[in-house]
Formats: sequence, C-alpha cells, structure tokens
Amino acid sequence: MNKEAYLQEKKAHSTYCNKPQLDYYRLNYHLMPPSGWLNDPNGLVEFQGRTHIYYQYSPFTTGWGMKLWGHYSTDDYVTFKSYDPFLYPDIEEDRSGVYSGCAIVHNSKIYYFYTGNVKLIDKDYNYDYEGRHQNTICVVSEDGVNYQSKIVVLTPKDYPDFVGVHVRDPKVFKQNDIFYMVLGARNKNDLGCALIYRSYDLLSWEYHFVIEDKAYGYMWECPDIVCIDNHYFLVFSPQGLQQKGFDYANVYQTGYCKLEIDFENKKYQLGKFYEMDRGFDFYATQTYRNSDNEVIAISWMGLPDTEYNNCLNEKFNWQHALTMPRVLSANGDRIIQKPIDAFQKLRKNDGVEILSDTFTVEDSYELEIDISNDFEINIEDAILKFKNNVLTLDVTRVGSGRTTRSVACDTVTKLQIFKDTSSIEIFVNEGEEVFTTRFFPNNKTLKIIAENKKVVYYSLDGYIVEE
Repeated sequence: MNKEAYLQEKKAHSTYCNKPQLDYYRLNYHLMPPSGWLNDPNGLVEFQGRTHIYYQYSPFTTGWGMKLWGHYSTDDYVTFKSYDPFLYPDIEEDRSGVYSGCAIVHNSKIYYFYTGNVKLIDKDYNYDYEGRHQNTICVVSEDGVNYQSKIVVLTPKDYPDFVGVHVRDPKVFKQNDIFYMVLGARNKNDLGCALIYRSYDLLSWEYHFVIEDKAYGYMWECPDIVCIDNHYFLVFSPQGLQQKGFDYANVYQTGYCKLEIDFENKKYQLGKFYEMDRGFDFYATQTYRNSDNEVIAISWMGLPDTEYNNCLNEKFNWQHALTMPRVLSANGDRIIQKPIDAFQKLRKNDGVEILSDTFTVEDSYELEIDISNDFEINIEDAILKFKNNVLTLDVTRVGSGRTTRSVACDTVTKLQIFKDTSSIEIFVNEGEEVFTTRFFPNNKTLKIIAENKKVVYYSLDGYIVEE
C-alpha cells in the first residue's frame, strides 16, 4: 500500500472512519488511532521545538492488519496535529508491513530506522522459524513529515548466523561519536537477545556484539538502551516469561534491567529484571530525550495475544491507545516514572480537597491521595486495595475479561491516579510502581475506605487534535 492507495481506501471507508467519533469511550487525553488499530509507539523525537510521535497503524481494521506508521506532533502535549500516515509498505523490502522503529536527529535532519517485514507466500510457513524476512530500513527527513527515498541498511544476510527469522525494532543512539543500533531478536535456540550494531554515518552498519540472558524468554521485542541520570538501562519486552507469584502475570511483559556496559570492549552485565507496569495493558515502551534533557517514555496501552478485549471500542471501529508520556529517573537499579509536567495544563481547577468518603466524579480527572495503613478505593467500577502489604487492582466488575493484578509493597503512602473515559493509570509512591489498564465503567462514584487520607481532585480537559 502506498499513499495514493491509502487515500483511495480512506475515501472508500469513509463511513468506517467516521464511526469512532460516536463512541462514548473514546479517550480524552490519550492518543488513539483516528480509526482502526494502533500498537507500538515509533520514532519518538523532538525536532525544532516539536515532538513527533509515530505509531503502528492499521487504519481499516480493528485486528492485526497491514502496518503503516501513523503520525501526531505537538509542541505542548495539549494541542496535537494529526497527519496522514508517514510510512507505507510500498517497496519490496517492507511489502508485508512497516514495523516498529526509531528516530534520531543528526546534522539538522531526522534519521528514521524501522523494520520492513516480508512474509513469503509461495507455500505454507509457520513464520516462527521460516518464511519471514525482516529488513532494517532508513529514511531521512528535514521536517518530520516528508522524505525522498528508503534506504535498506540491513538485510537478513547482515544478521549473525545464530539468530533465526525474528530480528526487528531498531533503536539508534549515539555514544562517544559512534552510533549504535540495538535490535530485538530470537536466536535459533529459542532464546531472546539484543543485537548491537555500530556506525559512523548512520548508513553503513556493522555487527558489534550481542546482549543475552537465557532467563528472559524466547524473544526480546522493542529493545531500548537508554541512559538515565548517568546510568544505563536496557528497556525491552520479553516474550515467554512464566508467571512467578504476582510477577509476569500478563501474556507478555515490558520491563528493564540495569545495564553495566562497555561498548568499545563489548562487555556488559545485566541486573535484575523489573516490570515497568503492573496493569493489564502495557507494552512496547520507547524513550526519547527532550530539549530539557528529560528522558520521556511512551508505551502502547495494549498487548498482543490477550484473552481479554476492548469490544466496546471495536464496535465503533477502533482499538487501543498510547499511554500518558512519563518522565523517567533512576533510583539505584530501579526506574521511577512520573507524569510529565505538561499534564498540569489539562487541569481545569486548582484542585479541590474531598472531605467525604463517597463522591461523584466526571469522565476525566486526576486524584492526588496521601494515605496510610490498609485501604480500599472504589474508582467507579474498579477497586484498588492495599492489605497485608499487597496492592491489588481489581477490574473484574467491568467485564472484558480483565480480573486482578497485584504487586507486593512494604507501604503505600501516596497515589496519583489519572482516570480517562476508558483507562486508568495509577502512580504509586511517586512512581515506584505503576498500573495501566483499559476499563469501561458504568458508574461515576468514587469511594475511599481508609483511616487516614487526604484527597485532592482535579477535573481534566482533553487533548485538542487538529487535522
């Protein structure tokens, strides 16, 4: 599909594309697909004062269809501009889909790298071990909207012999005047790993070494080596982890390891793996560094291959969203996540202290809660409960197949809760833990059962999206 074919399809599907706007559960302050399906955030970059946010996009289906790159941009995280798709599967090397990738600014231009997916169809393949080619492709833009051509920088013959047909999701960064690319992969022994390549010009790449650990599943997706407060972390989405107690409860995880790494001498040490989020809907985190030198993370507020669903959205021809952007900081071997300050611009009031135990809420709001001892908070049809040093989010009453997710905590003293029409993001103890979940409540009541508490309520405006 090229741009011309997309525009023809969009015209033919005009009724389909207009239906999402009729959905009560459309989100107010999260980025969603105009219609169809959204998954991984891609190409996050700040360029000439604007942040560009691209994403995996199938505009005419709510299932796993042909992938393009959708595109938004903003200069304040309040008003966004929406564009026609940025990348289309329009060459032989990406004919089966424009998959995930990244962006980096160099010499006043943006260099984008993505996976061009090719599925062979000459016979039946299982596509886990055969029948798939994944190429790494570059485009260069001077404005974040247009580019001239696609440059294939890596093909399967450039990948090491020990990996199979799954090599994807490039993330590029610069260290000591050398560019490095990290690619997620699955080796021929069904173990996940991250391939490290290096370049001096962003176009010619050579294989450098591999980061691996047999404890972390059969495939590593969306790897991201990021420096936070002078400490390196490997953020990635491993597939194939078995649940251990409260940990790894989702079908796939997204998390991080502290990373001690010597790029020149090809040495590394991975620390303990921590999950970035304890909710039901969180995957494929990508980071970028803004002009204030903050590391900002955005993730897919969804997951592949789940048993639960968003059927209320699918009825209106759309599926999934991106999380709130979060600023990352380091605390030892842990990453702390907090909402970006720009979200304070969405507050419609200065904060109202709620003195009653039960009160009525709006569709979109923020809660700041100081609390101690055990508690139970009924957030519309969700229950957040802390008892016996376990914090549990229970959304069973909402339906859609989601039930409970938990994490062990020594104490919970502070909560920051962001509720949108059909999502909730809960920041625990200043971002030490986070729960992100889609849910579809039917009432507007909030009830807090606790001995000691202070609750401040903010009404929130939504994003403004301009075509």
